[in-house]
Amino acid sequence: MKAISLCAGEGRDLLDALARHPRRDDVRATLLELDPRNTAVALERGGWAGLHQVEVVTDDASRIDHYEDMPPADPVLICSVFGNITDTDIKHTIETCNQLCKTGGTVIWIRHRAEPDRIPLPKRCGSADLTGRGVMGFFVTPRRGR
Repeated sequence: MKAISLCAGEGRDLLDALARHPRRDDVRATLLELDPRNTAVALERGGWAGLHQVEVVTDDASRIDHYEDMPPADPVLICSVFGNITDTDIKHTIETCNQLCKTGGTVIWIRHRAEPDRIPLPKRCGSADLTGRGVMGFFVTPRRGR
């Protein structure tokens, strides 16, 4: 199984799940993150968990050359990205996922519902651009008073 995490941060979305999973050694993963402080933490977390099959790349996840030789993945994680990019970039990211995700695979994205609420955009693009792929969106309702 191949997994990709775009803008992976410290890698918690994938590394924490893999660390406890019985098939952890069957997963080959690539985490892409721009901030070297985050990738240092991801490398450390992966090392502690013995996840030596996880590659952590410190670079811009929007650069398509990272994916040219990569096999299609399942899942593709896009966690907390859509709140930080423009509507045009959201649409481009969704279109690119069609190339990153294997047929029958799953794209997982999360986004809170605070303003600006960009949830309708990926929902519209998802059905048209990810034909044959599972698209799972998770929404987090912000807590009041925090």
